[in-house]
Amino acid sequence: MNRYSHGRITLDYKRLGNGPKAILAFHGFGRNPDDWQVFQDVLGPKWCIYSFRLFYHGEDSDLDPYIPLGFEEWSSYLDAFFEEMEIQDAVLMGYSMGGRLIFGCLEHLSTPICGAILLAPDGIIPNTWYRFLSGTRIGRMIFRHSMRSPGMYLGIARTLASLGFIPDHRYRLFAENTEQDHQRDRLLNTWLFLSRLMYTPEVSTRLVIEKGLSDNLHVVGGRRDRVITTKGLRAWPFLRTNPSRLHELDLGHRLMNREVANYVRTYLLP
Repeated sequence: MNRYSHGRITLDYKRLGNGPKAILAFHGFGRNPDDWQVFQDVLGPKWCIYSFRLFYHGEDSDLDPYIPLGFEEWSSYLDAFFEEMEIQDAVLMGYSMGGRLIFGCLEHLSTPICGAILLAPDGIIPNTWYRFLSGTRIGRMIFRHSMRSPGMYLGIARTLASLGFIPDHRYRLFAENTEQDHQRDRLLNTWLFLSRLMYTPEVSTRLVIEKGLSDNLHVVGGRRDRVITTKGLRAWPFLRTNPSRLHELDLGHRLMNREVANYVRTYLLP
């Protein structure tokens, strides 16, 4: 595992392959940089994947989650990384929460990007509950308290799920990510630190167009995905006017597999 620092940000990353064409890849919440190995195995010797570890998913970080990551700060980190690695242009690829890191750099990134591939991306359509819990003072207080004393909140969530007020799979997802102390810390810190890294759907659509990515941005969604639904993805203004950029596969939320890697290699890479 390698490590790169710029400003207050230090991230671990793996270099998969040695090809002349570069991909910067960001995994999803609760996952790890090895998820992209299957893509490198499929893409072959022409490509090199720089697979970054998501914030708060490795060793304890000195970053204060209550000082969220900003657009310019994140873009500056990536530009510095591009320069250090002598990368002239690259494809950005992100899965689930990793997709937010791609949107977060579009406005201020100086290095040219030749394409972007978003797999079940989080953040295309902002979630009202997420914005409340991570973006408001009272929401952060509730969120922090729920992570310190999860039993009561799990009981409330279980009751709401049994009554049909929240989907059962949402309750199970919350329960699975709050079983242990380190999981709760990871959830709280990651959500808070990335809370500013979101644009409105209209602004993100404008940025894609201004960056000249209209023909080289692709979104892959699973028809059976109940976390990031294809219905929600189709609500993004860019996909409403460019429906061919949405690729619906007969899969669920887990898209880090050989089938998706083959699809990306065959149809999506520039």
